[in-house]
Amino acid sequence: MTLYGIDVSNHQGNFDFAAAKREGFVFATHKITEGDGYRDPYWPRARDQMREHFPGLFGGYHFARNDIDVNRQADALFKHLGDTSIPIQLDYEDTKNRGSIDNMKALIRAIEERGMRVFANYLPRWYWTGHMGAPRLDGTPPIWNSHYVAGTGYASVLYPGDQHAGWAEFHTGAPPVVILQFSEQGQVAGQSIDVNAFRGTEQQLRALFGSGSTPGGNAVAETPVLALDQLIGPKAQGWPILGKSKVDPTRDNTLVEALAEVRDALIGLQPSLVEPEFLNGQPPASLDAATFARTADYQAFHAARNAERAVNLLIEQSKIIAQLTARVAALEGNGGAR
Repeated sequence: MTLYGIDVSNHQGNFDFAAAKREGFVFATHKITEGDGYRDPYWPRARDQMREHFPGLFGGYHFARNDIDVNRQADALFKHLGDTSIPIQLDYEDTKNRGSIDNMKALIRAIEERGMRVFANYLPRWYWTGHMGAPRLDGTPPIWNSHYVAGTGYASVLYPGDQHAGWAEFHTGAPPVVILQFSEQGQVAGQSIDVNAFRGTEQQLRALFGSGSTPGGNAVAETPVLALDQLIGPKAQGWPILGKSKVDPTRDNTLVEALAEVRDALIGLQPSLVEPEFLNGQPPASLDAATFARTADYQAFHAARNAERAVNLLIEQSKIIAQLTARVAALEGNGGAR
C-alpha cells in the first residue's frame, strides 16, 4: 500500500489543507523555523488546520542552517512550535554550508533535549553524498529522502513506484528510507507543491508519527503522548519537584534532564575524605561515586569501632578507678594498717 502526503511552507500561503485531505492525501508537514531567526508566519494556522484535517498524521519541520549554533536553532524551534507533542521533521540540506554527521547529530540532540521528538530526517541522498561525504548514519532517525521525477500532475500519476531507486538504503545498516519526496510539482489543492509517498499501512504511518488515534479521531492508544507529557511536564515546562533546568533556566527540569543530573552526580569524581594532615602536602585523591561510597562506609565503620573501643576503655578505666577508690577508703578506715 502506498500513502501520499504533502509538505508545505510560507511559499504556499494559507494552504487549503481541507482540500488536500479531500483529494486523498493522508499526511502533512509544514515549515516551522529556519536557522535561529526565521519563524514561518503561517505555521500557527497550519498547525491548527493539520490537527483538524490530519489528526495524528502531521508534523512540522525545521530547516537547518549549519553555520548557526545548534542550541540557538533548537531554542527557536521550541519557542515557535507551540506544542511539543507535535513530531519534528529535520530538514538537513543547507547548500550554503557544508554539513557533517557531528553537526547533524548535535542538532538532533539539542532538539530532543528540549522535549521534542525528531520522527524523520529529511536528508536527500544527493546532499548526503555531495555535501557531507557520505558518512555512516547509525543512530540517526529514519530517512525522508528526495528523488524527483519529471513532469507535473497528480501525485498518484507521478509516483515512480515502490521499487524506485529513491527507496534504496543509503548504506548497509543505515536507517530506512521511510518517506520519499518524488516531486516538487504535484498538483494539490490548486497549487504545485512537494508530494511524498509512504510504503505501508496507515497504522504503520501513525506509528512513525507517534500517533495513537484512529482516522475518526477516537483515541485507541495515546501512550506516546502520555509518555511525552510525563517526561516534559505540564505544558512542556518540566516538573517543579525536579528543580530548575540547567538547559533552560526559565523552566524546571524534565525527567530526562533530572536523570542526566543524577547520572553526572554518580559518575562525577569526589575528593577523598582523608584529612589534609595525613597527606604530606599531597592533594586528596579523586574518587568515583562507588569508590567514594565504599571509602566513606569503611571510614564510618572504623570510626564507629574506634568510638566503641574508646567507650569500653573508659568503662574499664572507670571500674579500675572505682576499685582503687574503694581500697583507699578501706585503708583509711583501718588507720592505714594492712
